Amino acid sequence: MIFPSFGDAADYDRLGRACAAALSGQEGRVFDACYHPVRPPGVALFMSLPHLLTADAVDAAYIALALNLLCAAAGLCGLYRVFAGDAALLAGWGARARVLGALVFASLVPNLVPHLPVRLGDLPALAVFLLAVAVAARVVMRGGEGPSRRWQCALAGVLCAASFLLKISQLPAALLLMLALVLLPRGRAPRARMRDGAAFLVGFAPALLQFLNVWAHGGHFWFYDPEYMRTWFSYPGREWGVDAMIFERPQPGAYLVRVDTPISLATLVVLRLYRGLFGFEWAIYHDVAARGPWWSLSTAEWAAAWLLVLGFLALSAAIVWRGPPSLRLLNAVSAPLAVVTAVVEHTELRYYALPRTVLWLSLALIALQRWRGRA
Repeated sequence: MIFPSFGDAADYDRLGRACAAALSGQEGRVFDACYHPVRPPGVALFMSLPHLLTADAVDAAYIALALNLLCAAAGLCGLYRVFAGDAALLAGWGARARVLGALVFASLVPNLVPHLPVRLGDLPALAVFLLAVAVAARVVMRGGEGPSRRWQCALAGVLCAASFLLKISQLPAALLLMLALVLLPRGRAPRARMRDGAAFLVGFAPALLQFLNVWAHGGHFWFYDPEYMRTWFSYPGREWGVDAMIFERPQPGAYLVRVDTPISLATLVVLRLYRGLFGFEWAIYHDVAARGPWWSLSTAEWAAAWLLVLGFLALSAAIVWRGPPSLRLLNAVSAPLAVVTAVVEHTELRYYALPRTVLWLSLALIALQRWRGRA
């Protein structure tokens, strides 16, 4: 079995090997070997586990696969718990648990399969974040006050911090979950909402480790090293890239697909959302490039992108306004997260695993609810 070992995956593998060598006392200092300017310490430790357990490269690959499978299972459990605790969802169905389990499996697994054979931080970070959402869902869907509520808010914060320490791009997701935790429960006094938010932030405090780690190594109190980012991730035309194409043959390479005619910033964001939400591929890294570096955008494609993205935003807003609590929470986090991702970064389909899963689940559950109402 051979894991794809180029692009970010190769970077993660090198970090894991170096960190494992330092942790086992073979080579280097832990302070240096387990540090990366844009990869947080949690993922360095996670990627080091296979190399700490074995020196054989094939065995390490199987251990990495097993860890990814465990993360996928944890993510499935977390997402299922979000829906299982929502009494308003599919109420009165005799096979409710089986239906919800099947929908969660069918929606999440296809979006996780591309991650399974690849060493990346996305899957473990997403798994832990879904566990945080499951805890937050209990807070949002249940009333009451007292220490237990504060502890649950703090636990959601701790899990979000762990997710962030596995992948720094989870920071917006964590902040959006905190806002949803504070704002979505109905009928709560402002002070009670502030106490919930404060408890979440106390739990989220371990995230400061990443800021301190970057400051200790690079002198910048930020969640990544800006100088490293400028050196390695700044190149002409990057800001107008729609999505990334990463391939192995005829030789490993990558480029950003761009529209071959001038477009507005709004259209750029819409195209990134369109590709991220409505595109699907079974692999993160391709054997050969599936698309060329230039996109000759037709009028039909432009119209379809705008129509589908505006429909997605309208659907998400409607669900947040009056949907079942579980879908309100998930859409309140995933829809803004998709927009933030499209604004700040080109599209790789792995970035949209959560928003795409939530979209599929929302459509399926709304269809089932309406079918049940007509039956």
